[in-house]
Amino acid sequence: MKLTSIFTSNDRRGDGASEPLFGHRDRGIDYISPESLTAVNVAQARQVTRVALRLKAFIEAVIPCELEEDLITRSHSRVITPAVIQAAKDAAKGVTISGEGSERATEAMRSVAATAGQRRGQNDEDEEDAATNDGAGAGAAVDADVDADAGADREADAPTSSRRHHLVGTSHEHALQNDDLSGCVVYGLLVCYRFFWRQARSELWDADLHEARMVACDLLAKRIVESYDDDESEFMMEQVLLRRYSVIVRGQLSAPANVIERAVDLHTLRVIGSSGYQRTINQNALQLLFSIIYLGLFTAAINTVNPGGDLDIVEGFLYIFTLGFIADEVSKFVKIGRHYISFWNTFNSLLYTILAASFIIRMIALSYPQPDGGPYPKPPPDGSDEPAPLPDDPRTTYNALSYNLLAFSAPFFWMRLLLYLDTFKFFGTMLVVLKHMMKESAIFFALLIGVVAGFLQAFIGLDQVDDNLTATQFIIKAMAGSVLQSPDFDGFDNFAPPFGLIL
Repeated sequence: MKLTSIFTSNDRRGDGASEPLFGHRDRGIDYISPESLTAVNVAQARQVTRVALRLKAFIEAVIPCELEEDLITRSHSRVITPAVIQAAKDAAKGVTISGEGSERATEAMRSVAATAGQRRGQNDEDEEDAATNDGAGAGAAVDADVDADAGADREADAPTSSRRHHLVGTSHEHALQNDDLSGCVVYGLLVCYRFFWRQARSELWDADLHEARMVACDLLAKRIVESYDDDESEFMMEQVLLRRYSVIVRGQLSAPANVIERAVDLHTLRVIGSSGYQRTINQNALQLLFSIIYLGLFTAAINTVNPGGDLDIVEGFLYIFTLGFIADEVSKFVKIGRHYISFWNTFNSLLYTILAASFIIRMIALSYPQPDGGPYPKPPPDGSDEPAPLPDDPRTTYNALSYNLLAFSAPFFWMRLLLYLDTFKFFGTMLVVLKHMMKESAIFFALLIGVVAGFLQAFIGLDQVDDNLTATQFIIKAMAGSVLQSPDFDGFDNFAPPFGLIL
């Protein structure tokens, strides 16, 4: 255990103030006032407390001894396996205010806890002691899980002053409102996280064990939040992250709180950094809107060429947008590193490089004086279809090159929209198909190079009359035309007939 965690002043109060699950009674802990209690509040808190106790026993069975943090957090961990994550997620499956579904979740968690212990004992030879104690840990989990219901009953039945005299709102319709409690698992894991944190401070001889269980709670909560699909985003936001839950603490109900509040209070960075916790609203639509505006600025700039090469307001906004996108890409690369590089990052960087080169060349052109008779280009004179010739001066030359580069980037602007359209089903499917086609095409052309090299060497060897350099240029051109479905057989009659024509 780290010494800084022993002497730190951060108490991570979280949910409440009672032993054995929530630690010692602290000052400043909020509870629901007896006057505002309802039968629904008590029934809900009773079930959430039961789920939290079940999760506590489950974590103790999965982590029965001290483990290195890397063994728990690695991507293919043998401790936090997909089966363990699913079992934790199902801890409250089917649980309602009336208590239905508890037995099924209990049986599933028992089997997974035992399986996790056996797997860890088989694959980690360095953890023989852990393997020896896994069976006992799983058995303890079963016993503790059986006691979970009794513990919740004792908490609910503990005598309190005036609580039973203020149960209001006991109608059947009120009791059925928000009856489903299957989304309280993450909240229960945060309750367990705080319990193990307090245990690590009070039982220093087992501090490493409790800290390993804290890591497991944090990681399981993160994985569960990230396991919800887009179709389940509404359930995740309403029932998992934002719904407020309470637990029973010595016969009193703790103040309702949701996962977002508890994660901040407990500083569970893995949960805070999860994709579901930090999910933005309408981010892709906003990025698509900015891309359309960016495309509109480019279209206006390329269709209104300034003869003198001066920058107008449209081009100014275009280059300001480009500078902002470049700064965003650079900041992400600095923070993430080489792992940030992907196809779309490279594609966008190429576009920004072309635009930056166009801007620099435009600035170079503006540093030269206006040519005589300028600015150029000029519209064609009356009665002529040909424009006036451009003078051979640096300003006009650089200005033309700048606009040529700007026009050259047009395909990149339009293809850039595909990056934000892939959230739509049609475009997303087509992009996946296109990606596989390009991959197969790259493999085909890589194999084709070896085949073409053999034919090229054969043709050069057959050429015995003409200059080899001239023949090589002709052969390469003819073979490229053949690959592009435009073969030309007329020039191969002179190549050692009939072998050249056959090849």
